[in-house]
Amino acid sequence: MVVTVLISVFAHGLTAYPGANWYANRISNKQDIDDKMPEMKPVEKMAIRLPWGDT
Repeated sequence: MVVTVLISVFAHGLTAYPGANWYANRISNKQDIDDKMPEMKPVEKMAIRLPWGDT
């Protein structure tokens, strides 16, 4: 089981940077951006909820 976790961590380390760059390049391409992509839709500012704040 430990070997499986180590292989998983190693594989993630090898693929995370290239995968993130691929996704960023795809998103930065203006032709791919449209209203259907949830990550590109505007959102309202969320309220901060702190346990010690006023209610």
